[in-house]
Amino acid sequence: SSRVPSQEAASMEEQLGFFGSLVRNVTGKVRLNRHFSHGMKIELRSNLQKLPSSKFFWKDNIDKSSELMKSLLQNPKLKRHHVAAQAADDLAPDEPADSEEKLDQEKKQDNQLGFLDIDSAGTARKQEGDTIIEPMFHLRGIDVFLTDGNPEEKIWELPALKKCGLRSVPTFVINCLLPWSNFVVYFEMPEWFKDIGESLEVKDDDTADIKSLKLFLKGSSEYRTKRFTLRPCLVEGPLPIRIMASPGEDYEVGAEYLPMSWHLVRPQGGEAPLLGLDIDATSDKVLRSAASLAKRYLNSISIDVGAVIEDDDAACCLGLWRMNRIDAKSCPALPERSVEEDTMQASQLKSTSQSQMVEVAAG
Repeated sequence: SSRVPSQEAASMEEQLGFFGSLVRNVTGKVRLNRHFSHGMKIELRSNLQKLPSSKFFWKDNIDKSSELMKSLLQNPKLKRHHVAAQAADDLAPDEPADSEEKLDQEKKQDNQLGFLDIDSAGTARKQEGDTIIEPMFHLRGIDVFLTDGNPEEKIWELPALKKCGLRSVPTFVINCLLPWSNFVVYFEMPEWFKDIGESLEVKDDDTADIKSLKLFLKGSSEYRTKRFTLRPCLVEGPLPIRIMASPGEDYEVGAEYLPMSWHLVRPQGGEAPLLGLDIDATSDKVLRSAASLAKRYLNSISIDVGAVIEDDDAACCLGLWRMNRIDAKSCPALPERSVEEDTMQASQLKSTSQSQMVEVAAG
């Protein structure tokens, strides 16, 4: 269901920006459904454009009653998580259960990215006895960058994003190239993903989902594309959107519908490894029309989405998120590159084209 901020939440001072060097100060805590969310005040120290303020609540729990979750639970290859009895009812009103949980929450806040509010796919509290599919990746944030019709490929290479700590932890970036924007979702990957060599070696004690993930990361682009699907599920939307996608019905959207381009970026200079995925929704006429139609109703659409990899032997849910009533008018423009960055890009293009000319001449 749609998220409705409580009166306590509405009274908090929260600003969420993306560009520049971010300084985060915890200004308060709000108890929401026995889960704790930090109000964050973001100070932008940058000459880049300032972004409008935005409400932000971290909810890292998943609603077992969502239609997407029900669908995922029908797949016996996806790892289940059984929610045991919790001591949450006995907690002090404003403190997590233990220092380890508190540190984990603070770590997630530090690694948060993006301009938009973020939700997992559903926001209800996990109850004792629930069986859910727990994603392997942690949602860091979501952005929608408006463009002039030329969305950015490999958006993770933008210096503006790196300045915000994009490469501070192992990260998976889904970069959807739309006719009018870049829609970007950021996930934190497991800590054991430290390089693209030794850390990806399959061990005897690895669980089936971890083995599947390691093979996926080690595989070729064709290997990843064959096994990766997005699972969108419309929660609510106006009639034109409901005609395209029935509410509550999830779809498996793979490479036969969405052209995908994978990029595995090595760690270097203190930067963590990164897996990037460009999804091109601009090259196909039907996709362009669907994206343009969706834009007109974006502020009244709520969609749960899952990212899943699957082969004959195993499956793994990489991440879950909700796109919830996005106001496109408040989204920032894609940050412009500096002259120095454009010069470097021009040099790379020249070098690439010279190499291609040499290959043509040799052939």
